[in-house]
Amino acid sequence: MDRTLVSLRGISKFYENGSIHALEGIDLDISDGDFIAITGPSGSGKSTLLSIIGGLELPTSGAMLVGREPLSSKRIDDYRHRFIGFVFQAFYLMPTLTALENVQMPMFGVIKNGRQRTEKARSLLDAVGLSHRKDHLPQNMSGGERQRVAIARSLANDPSLILADEPTGNLDSVSSAAVLDTLKRINEASHTAIVLVTHEAFIAHYAHRIVRLKDGRLQ
Repeated sequence: MDRTLVSLRGISKFYENGSIHALEGIDLDISDGDFIAITGPSGSGKSTLLSIIGGLELPTSGAMLVGREPLSSKRIDDYRHRFIGFVFQAFYLMPTLTALENVQMPMFGVIKNGRQRTEKARSLLDAVGLSHRKDHLPQNMSGGERQRVAIARSLANDPSLILADEPTGNLDSVSSAAVLDTLKRINEASHTAIVLVTHEAFIAHYAHRIVRLKDGRLQ
């Protein structure tokens, strides 16, 4: 049985009319249940690769397949909204919304019933150990708690793949461990695939597979 979620074939990304080569000839398969860490020095193309996988940027050349079908521009919004969950270093929580309300944000337009949205958000916060913080604003939570709210939000529409860009970059070691343990638990419990960008070796070793980039190429 083919468990491949996303396949990249010959992906290249150039900027400045081709003078900057961010990625060159990337081949990568992401399967159901994978936990992949993308590592490499600053400027190696890690975040660009994650953005292309997430449909936030389009490659200059090459093909991206979702299952066995090419990802067309007509499907890209649906792909981002329903197939992918994003976790960013800067959290990007709405400051005027509670944790419970932030988790519900991606559900609008997908889950029509307000009570169902609330119950699902409660369940997701419980899954990341934050049910007791559901009514708190981001400013009243620690960095680690805010990132776990962001993880709960990334799960709002039952994605097949979570993309995490330096998710512990703004956190201390204790909070980092809590966030990584949360991601690992989600991966093991639901087989949700995770692709995580990091420059820290100890973080990469939480993953099942490490992909190394240098100068836009896989090593």
